[in-house]
Formats: sequence, C-alpha cells, structure tokens
Amino acid sequence: MPRRITRVTGRTEPATRPSTCHLARTVNSRTYRVVVAGELGTRFTDAFEDMELTVGAGETEIKGTIVDRAQLRALLKRIDDLGLTLVTVSSESDAT
Repeated sequence: MPRRITRVTGRTEPATRPSTCHLARTVNSRTYRVVVAGELGTRFTDAFEDMELTVGAGETEIKGTIVDRAQLRALLKRIDDLGLTLVTVSSESDAT
C-alpha cells in the first residue's frame, strides 16, 4: 500500500523568483505530478518542501502546485542534482 510523506510549511510564494526571460512566463499555477524511480524516504521531505510525496510500487510521486516555469525548472533541476531518475512529469490539465 502506498504511503504518503507530507510536509507543509505554509509558504505561499514560489520557491524561486520568476526571471524576466521569456522562458519563465507564468504557467497559470497548476498542480504538477512528477514521478521518480525508487521509494524515497523521509529525508527527502526537506528537498521537496511544499510538495506531497507518495511512495509505493518502486516509485515516488511528488505532487504540488507550481506557479511558473522557473519553479518547475528548479524542481526538475533539484531532482537531477539529487541523482534521481525522472519517470514522468504531468500537469493536472494533462490528465484525461
């Protein structure tokens, strides 16, 4: 059965400031679901603060609200920096 690891800090601002670059335009604040390979432990809650981690079946789902492209890129960079294997990235509007 999947287990959920949640850390909520109450922070409402994005983790990173949006840049003025055209690639950092707002993505209309939507919920993203990022899946990485492996079942991450509680030590990863600090790395993904304000996100909900659900662990099970050899994967970890990282889910939360992303307010702009800069924040999404920062999340993906953090995953890469931690040496995690990215499986999927989808937004709530991508679901069918």
